Amino acid sequence: MLGHLGFLFVPQAEDAFIVGLGTGQTAAAVVSHPGVRVTVAELSEGVIEAQQLFVPYSGHVLERPEVTLVHGDARQVLRAARPETFDLVVSEPSNPWIVGIADLFTQDHFERVRSRLKPGGVLVQWIHKYQIGDALFKDTLCTLRHVFPAVWAFRMSLGEVALVASDRTTEPDLAAAAQAFLAPAVVAKLRGHGLTLIPDSLDELLATQLSGPATFDAICQGFSRPFRERRPRLDYEAPRDMFARRSAEQLRREIDRRTVRGEPLLLSRWLATHPLDEPRKRALFDFLMADPHPLEEPMRLALVPPDRWPPVLRSVALALPDPGTLSSAERKTTCDTLAQRTPVIAEAGHTPLGPISVRAAAWTDVCSERRASR
Repeated sequence: MLGHLGFLFVPQAEDAFIVGLGTGQTAAAVVSHPGVRVTVAELSEGVIEAQQLFVPYSGHVLERPEVTLVHGDARQVLRAARPETFDLVVSEPSNPWIVGIADLFTQDHFERVRSRLKPGGVLVQWIHKYQIGDALFKDTLCTLRHVFPAVWAFRMSLGEVALVASDRTTEPDLAAAAQAFLAPAVVAKLRGHGLTLIPDSLDELLATQLSGPATFDAICQGFSRPFRERRPRLDYEAPRDMFARRSAEQLRREIDRRTVRGEPLLLSRWLATHPLDEPRKRALFDFLMADPHPLEEPMRLALVPPDRWPPVLRSVALALPDPGTLSSAERKTTCDTLAQRTPVIAEAGHTPLGPISVRAAAWTDVCSERRASR
């Protein structure tokens, strides 16, 4: 997913840099896009030697003429590169509690990346929310936002988030991205793994967007404690959070804006001009069901008729009265009942795929107004 995500923003990318080889699948995803030259920096010799074990998954990616492997520290490789060299940088290092890795989450590193990106280029940055507290997770997000004026967030697995950072605050050209994802080699790579839980279409990729620049502007307003190489706070705080088994669940919920009415998400803009037909709707539903994220239940409900909803939710939804016919006290009682029995109606009736139902969306608005007035 990380290897393809950047092409949503720079569909005509020609030069890419990858921080870390891993199993080689990220590099294989990037190089599947026609005309792209890829430089991979890998510090560990053992990882390079182990690459042959993953050929069934990544192909002989290191043997491709478009791919250059550099055995060294990614920071040093970027220092040696000329300014404005790359259209795309993909960074998927190890967890920051591992010695030395925290340097790849600092203001210094992000500034180095930005200086090596061409205008409009993007950084795709992996980050986890497991075994890290809300405070440290926020500092990580806001260190990135401290350097780049625009940040978008996409969910990966239950414990991981992909961040896309750019100096360009304008939204991506989705029509151009759609064409890029139709290239035969890209389609083959997207569908070749056979795993439904990994997005293999533009619909599915856009459905994973959690939020955009406005959310990060709000969360990071007044932020003044970016991670720095010369003051390695993250090196010490990350292991503490790991051993304490903390989880940045609260902030993860805050950056997921998919059930906020009118939120300017890319999926909403795409579907306004490319509405889902039944095959695309079924494919998107299967994708959202393959690795069920609790916060995505409203999106799954919006894709199916009420007769396919869970029995309790269906019985409540079908019995909902018109809120305009009730008194203030009756609306309060109904909102309290919904919050206890079916919070998905009380809190999340809206999605970028449309409302879970018109009546449910009306009650979401009523209950939201009541919460806001308290």
